[in-house]
Amino acid sequence: MPPDDLPTCDYCSVVSRVGERPRLGVWPWRLRDPMPVVPVPLAAGDADARLDLKAVLDRLYDDGFYGDRAYAGPPDPRLAPDDAAWAAGFLPAGG
Repeated sequence: MPPDDLPTCDYCSVVSRVGERPRLGVWPWRLRDPMPVVPVPLAAGDADARLDLKAVLDRLYDDGFYGDRAYAGPPDPRLAPDDAAWAAGFLPAGG
């Protein structure tokens, strides 16, 4: 995982349903793209739950007090120069 034919992306979510393995569902995205909402399989016969990755990341970031650490230095791993320039627009004043 992820599969060999994964499209170019910075991140991806992979979902594997028990009854469909080894087949996978893949949701790729680039840094500048919105994070996807991915289906999470539940018990047979139940509708998939929807996992809003952006909402989860926001909640973890806010509740975990990551603000001070997130802006303490350059990201690791470093961003490509064009992505770093784009991301700089989101930094708080003076950061």
